[in-house]
Parts: sequence; C-alpha cells; structure tokens
Amino acid sequence: MKARFFRTAAEFRRWLQRHHGTNIVLDSRLVNRVKRLASVKTTREAVHLALEHYVRSRDYSAVLALRGSGGVAEGYDPKAASPRR
Repeated sequence: MKARFFRTAAEFRRWLQRHHGTNIVLDSRLVNRVKRLASVKTTREAVHLALEHYVRSRDYSAVLALRGSGGVAEGYDPKAASPRR
C-alpha cells in the first residue's frame, strides 16, 4: 500500500469524509426494538426511522409558523366556551 500525504489538516478531513463512513456503537436491544416496532429488517432502516422520528418530534417550526395567522376567531372567549363547574 502506498502512503498518502496531505498538505493541510483540512485536506485530510475532506479526504476522510469522502472515503470513510461513520462508525458508531449502537445499543443492540434498542435497535432490535425499533426494528420490531417499525417492521423493518435492517439496522440502517431502523436508525434512519428513529432519527427521523426524533427530529420530527422536536421540530416546532410548523406550529410556530401559525402564530398570528388568525387561527382563533376574533372575540373568542375561552372562559365563556368552557362548561361551568
């Protein structure tokens, strides 16, 4: 194997990003649970779905975009609308 040298750290980082995937240690019990719950066969699919779900559950931008959009009728009184106790 021929040695490869890089001029800068940035050049080395770019080369690593292009040529090497990311290796992480996963909790196999959690991965298997996601596979079973989501009915998927591969770990890749399970991790992708879990990450997608996590991001969607934390992303409130769509809700915040409704602010000031007139979702509540003018003159609406929540106390008058609720039944008396």
